[in-house]
Amino acid sequence: MDMIDTTLVKTVLLGRSVVAHLKTGNITDFEKDSLSKELTGVAAAHGFRLVLDMAEVVMVGSSGLGMFLAMQKQANAAKGKLVLCNLSEDLIGMLKITSLDKLLTRAKDVDAALKLIG
Repeated sequence: MDMIDTTLVKTVLLGRSVVAHLKTGNITDFEKDSLSKELTGVAAAHGFRLVLDMAEVVMVGSSGLGMFLAMQKQANAAKGKLVLCNLSEDLIGMLKITSLDKLLTRAKDVDAALKLIG
């Protein structure tokens, strides 16, 4: 699948990994379906080695969290890796409160995320 550039996300291939720069400030029920479809398609085509650059994201709703968990499950099944990076302090706090920090891998920035994927 080709890389994508929509109003919600822009993906680039760096080495063997897909880096998805999320361009939406919110990930709610409204954005989740489109994002999930776009990201899953491009990630699956590249062994599910996916970095989500969250620099522009300020709010993630419960459906967005569910999307991350579903993508994590798909990455595990494909023996790939999902890494979230450039999270705001608020988003890091939300992951800790919900204990999702134990299930989702995060990194400081894209370079650190790519190192975690290997």
